[in-house]
Amino acid sequence: ADFVAGEDERAYATFTEYLRLQRATGDIHLIHRATIALGQLAVALDHVDEARRCSKEILEYCKIHPNTRSEHLAYHYLADCALIEGNFTESLKLYRESLRLALILGDHVEIGFEVQGTAMSLAGLGQGETAVRLAAGVAADWARIGAGIRVRFWDALLQRHIGTAREQLGVRTDEVWAAGLQQSFEQTISLATAAAEGA
Repeated sequence: ADFVAGEDERAYATFTEYLRLQRATGDIHLIHRATIALGQLAVALDHVDEARRCSKEILEYCKIHPNTRSEHLAYHYLADCALIEGNFTESLKLYRESLRLALILGDHVEIGFEVQGTAMSLAGLGQGETAVRLAAGVAADWARIGAGIRVRFWDALLQRHIGTAREQLGVRTDEVWAAGLQQSFEQTISLATAAAEGA
């Protein structure tokens, strides 16, 4: 994990320099693309202030050049920052928005990430049962489509928050997880949307 984190740090330094060079050219579209890449790395390294700066810049760009995918990523980064800081009410609201945009995009994997973010936020708010069902629902869906997705910082967050929710459920945890595995992806999305709407 330290090696991978080191890779992230090197990539972060590279993209920081790349963004500086793009700013010098003044090409707003290249600056935008570099900002998206830097925002992702900033989140992965817990550099929340930098991630928020990138997100704000992405959203400003989207006001002039509407881009649903970019807007979705900006809200996702903002949600991750709130989750990392333990502000679960805020992260739930932000994942609600990034989930809404992912559904517009119809991006299956991104929808899964937003549902997982919603699940972790709910776990942080003490809604362990819904959190575990949602996490299981995404696991079942990714198994169905053969998506073997591993993201170091995200896996660590899932382990922490969904792990805590499973512990809180105690003897019921396997039963709730099994129920989540039985859900269709549509049911999982509906459950996530309904839970986030309560935010």
